[in-house]
Amino acid sequence: MRCRLVVALLLCLATLFAAAQGEARVYRIGFLWLGDADGSTPEGLEALRAGLRELGYVEDRNLQIETRDAAGRTDKLDAAAAGLVALTPDAIVTSGTAATLAAKRATGTIPIVFGGAADPVGRGIVASLAHPGGNVTGFAIELAEAKSLEILQQIAPRVRRLGLLYHTRNMPPDYFPVFVAEHQRAAEALEMTVVPQGVAEAGDIAAAFAAMAASRVDAVLILGDQFLIDQRNPVMAQALGHRLPTACLSRLLVADGCLFSYTEADDRYQRAAVAVDKILKGVPPGDIPVEHGAQFALTVNLQTAKALGLTVPPAILARAGEVIE
Repeated sequence: MRCRLVVALLLCLATLFAAAQGEARVYRIGFLWLGDADGSTPEGLEALRAGLRELGYVEDRNLQIETRDAAGRTDKLDAAAAGLVALTPDAIVTSGTAATLAAKRATGTIPIVFGGAADPVGRGIVASLAHPGGNVTGFAIELAEAKSLEILQQIAPRVRRLGLLYHTRNMPPDYFPVFVAEHQRAAEALEMTVVPQGVAEAGDIAAAFAAMAASRVDAVLILGDQFLIDQRNPVMAQALGHRLPTACLSRLLVADGCLFSYTEADDRYQRAAVAVDKILKGVPPGDIPVEHGAQFALTVNLQTAKALGLTVPPAILARAGEVIE
């Protein structure tokens, strides 16, 4: 009898110990983004935190989040990614295509969830959307260039030559022809011609707009690259200085003078928390399909339209989720 009691007690203690060990597990999540020189808070980080809280992860109890950035320098992203990998986190969440590529270069084993990356298959981030494979999954940014160009044409019907502003350091050389061809197809459907113009550093912005003006572009499509977002003040100052209507693939530029943006609603990082939770529970990231955003948002700057002598059709205003007057 005494022996049975001892065995039962030991089993009970073992169960309690195992439960305590489970409760004591602290998951470490890395967050990598390009950053900027001002040290601002990463876009999407708070949404990720909120999503993880809803799933039962609480910082300083069972969750630790480590952030790393490159202060806006794409040439520093590999070092930032390596520093994060050295902490051996349970998973890494990335913001933006450049950060995702840097994280993938840094590790082939630690799970990576990208909160937003453009054309992840074309850029070699995943094998396919349905079956990513490897250690990476996440959310593909649906840039909706075709719809953006349709909106641009409705606001500025005379646009025929379209400048395409992109960040050269976030453009793999073998992907550039595909990138241009995709945008050219979308433009040709509206009888437009694309004029690509890259920038590598902040000091290139003025020269880039001067080159586009010399090429007689009628408007500019500005990609949602983190570098261009961080440099939105000089970018928009140049666009307005050259009196060029702009369609932007990030709504953050609209407050600084972009004519309009048509982008995915930013709920990806909260949804990324669900993918992280699956990974922490043992699901391989390569088995989690890459998702797209579910909704799009149109933001219009009427001040910019007025300054450029353009009239935004009532039908466009009716669709806008936000109008800056």
